[in-house]
Amino acid sequence: MKHLLRTLAYVALFGALTASVGTAQAGSKGASSGQAKKTPKPTTPAPGSKLRKELLDTLRPGVETELGAKVRFKVDRLSVLNGWAFLSGVLLDLKDQPIDLKKTKLKEDAQYMDGPSIYGLLKLNASKKKWVRVTHVIGPTDVAWSDWHVRFKCPKEILGIPALLD
Repeated sequence: MKHLLRTLAYVALFGALTASVGTAQAGSKGASSGQAKKTPKPTTPAPGSKLRKELLDTLRPGVETELGAKVRFKVDRLSVLNGWAFLSGVLLDLKDQPIDLKKTKLKEDAQYMDGPSIYGLLKLNASKKKWVRVTHVIGPTDVAWSDWHVRFKCPKEILGIPALLD
């Protein structure tokens, strides 16, 4: 079953990449002005900032429910752009040690996972002025977020995916 899921993930990634290239090529055929399109730059909320705390506190409940354990985050990347946020990091226990997945609800799958890595996508609900968790993945062995810009319509810049042939 795990191999089937991994294969499906690779097929989805290939589809997303070829769709991106096709869209970029089609879009560039009509562009004759020669002006480069400005790519917006994501921002990173500073450690200790209100926004950073809001984002992590929004992601935390879903992760803790899945694991059955309290967690902290070691943030490797936190990108925010146009009402979207992406987190890449490591799950820590309350003693700031990488969480042992074998001691969580995921213990049966822990041997197939790539450690306590975490990737999460959040969106700002503008009317409520509140962040909501769109999705997250724990310990993927592939680039599980590579198609999130297609599936969830978030800016690919927050995911670290370069613009192809823009």
